[in-house]
Amino acid sequence: MRVAAQGLTVVALVAGTWSMRPKDAESPSADSTATRNDVEVEKRRLERIAKERGEFEERLKGAERAENMEAELRARRGEQLGVATSGPHVQQSSSASVTNEGSGGNKWWRWLGGR
Repeated sequence: MRVAAQGLTVVALVAGTWSMRPKDAESPSADSTATRNDVEVEKRRLERIAKERGEFEERLKGAERAENMEAELRARRGEQLGVATSGPHVQQSSSASVTNEGSGGNKWWRWLGGR
C-alpha cells in the first residue's frame, strides 16, 4: 500500500511538471500578437517618458525664471538699503569672533545660531 502511494506521488509530480513546460506548438499568430503588444507597450512608455521630460523642462524653466526674479529683488533691496550684495552670500558669518568670545556653553550657543 505504501509503495503504491509513493508511486502515485511520483506519477503526479511528473504529470504536473510535464503540464507546466513551455509549449513549442503555440500558434504563430500568438507570437505576432505578443510582439505587437510589446511594441505598443514600449511606444506608450516612450511617449510617457517624453511627456514627463517636457513637463520637467517646463518646471525647470519656471524655477529658473523665479530664481532670476528673486535675484533681481534681492539686488534691488540691497541697493535700497545701501548694502553691496555680491551674490547669494549676503550675510557673512563671523565664526572667528565667536570662537574667541566667551567660554563654555555660551560659545557653542552662539556658534549654533543663538543670540
